[in-house]
Amino acid sequence: MENESTIAVDIESWFGDASALPTLPRGEFRAAIDDLDPNRLRASIAALGLDLAQQNLAIAELRAIYRYLDD
Repeated sequence: MENESTIAVDIESWFGDASALPTLPRGEFRAAIDDLDPNRLRASIAALGLDLAQQNLAIAELRAIYRYLDD
């Protein structure tokens, strides 16, 4: 019986190390901070012993980090 496979096998690259792969699809960016409950986020930051001004600064810095990651 004859093998009717149409897949070419490259003997030099048996495991496909030199194979060209398609590019991965680019998904929509969604910052992880957007999925967090704002009250729990603030409570967890407050647990660090920060006052209200420092908590606001920490949340603003987190948002800035995620905006930077989106660029």
